Amino acid sequence: MTPFIVLKDLTNDEVVYEGEGTIQTQGGLQVIEFGGKDGAFRYSFDDRHCEITSRQEVTVHLNVGLDPVSHGWIDTPYGRIDVETFTKKYEIQNNVVEVAYTLSLHGNEQLFHFKLEIQEKE
Repeated sequence: MTPFIVLKDLTNDEVVYEGEGTIQTQGGLQVIEFGGKDGAFRYSFDDRHCEITSRQEVTVHLNVGLDPVSHGWIDTPYGRIDVETFTKKYEIQNNVVEVAYTLSLHGNEQLFHFKLEIQEKE
């Protein structure tokens, strides 16, 4: 069976990705990788922490989880920008990972809320 991944942006009520992906375990973390021509995503997580990497026009690397404040970075053509994340929600249930966080960049804040669902398809 092939893992079928659905990534939903709950802030904007849209599906970011829907399709096949890979699932593996690395160093005690569940690692899910998926993507296509529009970008690549990697979620590495356990019950306390989630590391999110998104490669599209820019590369975004964020840490969220049970710790209320974490750090990450955004790689742009002009260099790396350090950011802070403030976790609002971090939940793992069965085959669903849900994260909500505020991203802070030089005092500007934006709320993000994603749900990653893993389904099995024949």
